[in-house]
Amino acid sequence: MKQHKRTASRLIAGLGGVIVAGSVGSVLASPGYAVDSAGKVVTSYYGECVQTGSWKQELSTPECDAALAARLEAERLAAEKDRQAARLAALESPAAAPAPRLARLSDKSNVMFEFNSAVLTPAATQELGKVLGMIREFDEIDSVEIVGHTDSTGPDSYNQALSERRAASVRQLLESRGVRSSVVSARGEGEGRPVADNSTRDGRARNRRVDILISGNSVE
Repeated sequence: MKQHKRTASRLIAGLGGVIVAGSVGSVLASPGYAVDSAGKVVTSYYGECVQTGSWKQELSTPECDAALAARLEAERLAAEKDRQAARLAALESPAAAPAPRLARLSDKSNVMFEFNSAVLTPAATQELGKVLGMIREFDEIDSVEIVGHTDSTGPDSYNQALSERRAASVRQLLESRGVRSSVVSARGEGEGRPVADNSTRDGRARNRRVDILISGNSVE
């Protein structure tokens, strides 16, 4: 009888104090669980599979960790549902429009307009020929937006009117070279949107400009 008690005590100590009630006959051996001599997973007094020190979530089995398996499956299904919703939203929402291409005519290198005038110089006409080449690179044109700007020299009202006239001159030239009038717009911003310091000669030259923004589908 004493020998039997010592054997039982050693068994309990060897399992870290877990009282072993038996083994799960239907559960195959797994690296994360203790097994008996027959290769069956050992269970505790409460019917729980006995985990080894090497157990981790990836080694869990549905038979031994039903709650964990159910939670992981629920998380997997929720993640898959989110992925499907994201794919559906991407298909239903319109693709983001590409940023328009900018062509800029300024007095930085060559004078684009006659002094205090909206008359295009030969240099401006040449630059607009390059802009036409850019426009022809598009498979389809959505819009050609022309915006005139001036430096800060002179009254605000005069600069506003001058910027509008210069934008209109550029529009007229582009339309005369085949750009559809239905996609072209022109407006003036006067001196209100400088890109350089108006206190310097170079800055004022850069501010005297016409920006042309081209939007559409490019040729692939």
